[in-house]
Amino acid sequence: MDEHLATDAPNLTENADGDDAHNATQSSISDEDDVPIKFEPPLYMQRYYKAMCILREAEVESLVEFGCAECKLVSRFKSLPSVKRAYGVDIDLDVLESNKFRLQPLLCDYIERRQHSLHVQLLHGSLVEYDPRLHAVEAVVMLEVIEHLVEDVLAALPAAIFGQIQPKLVYFTTPNSEFNELFPNFSGFRHPDHKFEWTRSEFQVWCNDVAHSYGYAVEFDGIGDPPPGKEHLGHCSQSALFRKIPEAEGEIPSETLPCEYALVAEIHFPADEISPDDRLKADIEYYLRMLAMDEKKAKENDDSCTEDVFVIEIPLERLMNFKCIETGCKSLPRLKEFIDLLGYLYTDDGTAVIYDFGDEEEEDSDDGTQDESDASVESAESGDSFPRSEENWDEPELIDPQFLDHDANEGAQMPSSTNCWAFPLKSLSPEALLNQFTPSMYTMTALSFADYPQRYRLLNARYVDEGQFDDCDIISQE
Repeated sequence: MDEHLATDAPNLTENADGDDAHNATQSSISDEDDVPIKFEPPLYMQRYYKAMCILREAEVESLVEFGCAECKLVSRFKSLPSVKRAYGVDIDLDVLESNKFRLQPLLCDYIERRQHSLHVQLLHGSLVEYDPRLHAVEAVVMLEVIEHLVEDVLAALPAAIFGQIQPKLVYFTTPNSEFNELFPNFSGFRHPDHKFEWTRSEFQVWCNDVAHSYGYAVEFDGIGDPPPGKEHLGHCSQSALFRKIPEAEGEIPSETLPCEYALVAEIHFPADEISPDDRLKADIEYYLRMLAMDEKKAKENDDSCTEDVFVIEIPLERLMNFKCIETGCKSLPRLKEFIDLLGYLYTDDGTAVIYDFGDEEEEDSDDGTQDESDASVESAESGDSFPRSEENWDEPELIDPQFLDHDANEGAQMPSSTNCWAFPLKSLSPEALLNQFTPSMYTMTALSFADYPQRYRLLNARYVDEGQFDDCDIISQE
């Protein structure tokens, strides 16, 4: 909820909110030598990453985030392959209305479709009210929310979450007040809306009571490491992960009248209309040809190569490096079954696939594809005076040269392992950089702000593993 608290800001001068004095005093922390310390990645991003890792590992099919505010975590739920139903709930209607655009599917969501359909609803209401739609949701997430609750709402929270919804998994985070002494000139709470901030022992006592009352086991952890020598203070944010104990009996909540939340937005993410095996075959053929093309270009650009390259050998292990193939096949024998169905041959030792570009040229000839030389002659005969140069989408000139730091970019090469270009750029806003891209590229690129604003990296979206690079977002409104 407090994703832009000053504790997440890089430094005093870069705090974007500036709402109050608390923001200025908390934007950095200092150790005994007055060396400023900042969280990298920002603390709210670390919370998102931890929550997504827990949800992905649990393979839940339904979940809800209470206190979803700007919907930035809810918008990430689409990257969870197991989720089919997701909700975001908040008490602030204006915030929901202003940020519901974040949930809209992007063009890439229609191109790279999910295996299962996803239904997302954004709801306006109180977390202590009971909406039957949320009954038996498998996971509940509340990041930096409970410290905003007044006493009577906090007292009603366990019955509403653990008694009425009865999820299999609940994940809370809240500030660790013991960490506050590291903030220079600090007094009070980290945010003006906080009603309290607990020590680790206070938080653990409350969580243990809830777990015992409703039949859950609880694990404690934290986000935001303390500086060296201050480990005894714990993390900046403390967390609790509740897991339902099978067949455990908990308190029976008092009868609550159903209260239907107001629907703010409803989004459906499309799913694949082809079978998982057919999708896997298509992925194998795509990556096989992509690797063969890369290898072919590398060999033809080698000065020692004196003739055209038509036959490329692709090791099976390289295909298994792609997550979708590794997840779908799980073993080399299973991968070979799909390659056999696609009709490819193997090397003598059976460890690599043979990709023959000569076969492609024969198919083009059979299909009556017009040769480039014939096309150029025909163009000249027709009086077409405009040169027709082939578009090259692999070149870095896609970015306006005025934005490139040419001195720092001397000798830049494309790493063969990642198939991406890395450019040191001048300081730009994300909006200014995005303006350098054509809309057709939005589904093929990603931006990494890990080193912002000194460096942007352009990544092929297929190399951005779901959740693996949490500082990467496929280009979107965010």
